[in-house]
Order: sequence, then C-alpha cells, then structure tokens
Amino acid sequence: MDFSELSKKMGGLNADQIFELATLGKGLLNMYGSIDLASSLTNLVSFIMTADDFDIEDNRYAIDAILRISKMLSDLNAKCWGERKTMLGLTGVQMDNLTYGFGKAEKIEDINQVRKAS
Repeated sequence: MDFSELSKKMGGLNADQIFELATLGKGLLNMYGSIDLASSLTNLVSFIMTADDFDIEDNRYAIDAILRISKMLSDLNAKCWGERKTMLGLTGVQMDNLTYGFGKAEKIEDINQVRKAS
C-alpha cells in the first residue's frame, strides 16, 4: 500500500499523524497484549457495574470507552485469526506472541512448528 492510499484510509492524516497513532497503538499492545488488555478491560467493567456504591449513570462515558476499546481489541484479534496471522504477523507487535509462547511465529500455521521446536 502506498502512502496516498494509506492516508486516504486513515481519513486524510499526514505521515506524522499516522506515525503518532501507530506509536500509541503499538505501545499499548506491547505493554499489555491484545488478548490480556481486552479481557482486563471487560473484567473491570463487570466489576465496576456490580459494585454496590458505583453510580453507573455518572460513569456511563467511561464504561462506554472501556467497552469500545475492548471491542476494538477483540476485533483486531479476530482479524488476526481470520487472516491466519499472529499479532506479530499482522501488526509487528510481539507481546501476544511472547505471552502465549508463539515465539516469532507470524502465521497461525507456524505456531505448532514453534511449539514443537521448544
């Protein structure tokens, strides 16, 4: 994909803006991994909503934000499986591969080979 096509897909952002967004996304995924972050955010919302002294109405925006982030992470994970790529193969982020013992596998099919070699 050339830059003009990338820029168009990203709503007309320039190269610096795309770089900043990619740096942010990669930093978050490197810190937590897509699966763990989505699960943690979903569990947090479940805990918050069942707390006795938590006012859901006053915190609706925060809950919505957490659930949207969790959904985006789940969608990214589903895209990986749909394209038969690991998170490393799809995004270049290694955290999920390290967390789940995929090593440097870039394709889902490579995971068994990586595990057999271990």
